[in-house]
Amino acid sequence: MKDQNVLRKLLHFLLDALHTGYIEPGYRGELVARLLLMIAWDHATRDRDISPHLGNLGYSKEFVSRPIRVKEFLISLFGQENYDEHIQSFPQKLANGLLAFTHFIPVTYTPNQTQLRTLFIRFAAVICKRNQAGVDLIIPVLLDWDGSSPISVDSMSYFLIQVKNWSKVYDAHWPSSATSKLSREFVYKGKTTEENQNPYLSLYLQLGAPEPALESFYIESFPAFNTKLQKKTRLEAEKAGKAKAQYCLSGLGLDKILYRCLDKLSDDDISILKQLLCAWPDPLNLAKHENVKSLLRSMMPLVYEK
Repeated sequence: MKDQNVLRKLLHFLLDALHTGYIEPGYRGELVARLLLMIAWDHATRDRDISPHLGNLGYSKEFVSRPIRVKEFLISLFGQENYDEHIQSFPQKLANGLLAFTHFIPVTYTPNQTQLRTLFIRFAAVICKRNQAGVDLIIPVLLDWDGSSPISVDSMSYFLIQVKNWSKVYDAHWPSSATSKLSREFVYKGKTTEENQNPYLSLYLQLGAPEPALESFYIESFPAFNTKLQKKTRLEAEKAGKAKAQYCLSGLGLDKILYRCLDKLSDDDISILKQLLCAWPDPLNLAKHENVKSLLRSMMPLVYEK
């Protein structure tokens, strides 16, 4: 997608595929969100150099992927100005974490720490299973790793991403849909993955909002107390190392003002992205013969316009 002509052809192909029923329209918001995240990834990694060893093997930087910092990715996605102005109190441990994804893969389970590590090594992000509680996409994040030791499952964190496509500013469950319902406790139904206490990002993308906006929340939450901790105070729980930092970030709308990774896209490209959000199969496109199309037209309900 680094070639704008290739991206433009891809967008037109996806729009045609939606109109002809090859892509399930119920997931068009998630489709656009994945495109947006991949464009940001490409933008962030475009000018990164590769090691001399890989260069000697004949690889060029266009064909070699390397992990990038979470902060670098968010700046690529939202732009430096938006990052400085709206993303406040971002945990430094999470900002310095590593992202590595070149594609999304669908899974039929909620990934645990070990599976997140495998996905990170594969450079893969997750399309969540059907009816997954709270979250649509997951991007693994590796924390506190200098490259000199094996990747530990205890160092894994993630982006939990919820995608909405409402033609209004907020959905009916706001703000819980961007905070408590996008928390580790809700996604894992109280069973935190191997007692993971690492900070993580809850990213809420409401792509159908009429006006662009970026909002952030910082939440310190605690795991459900077991019998040994029921009488401990909040402060004691924090001293016991049980605090978890959830950073919530909400992007509203689909606009270059909000997503600076779209700066190099033309107005026509942005228009196609927005059309993807509301595209629907046209039954007339599925009919090959004119007599079938005439029959379909006769079956369509009459629409009264002003």
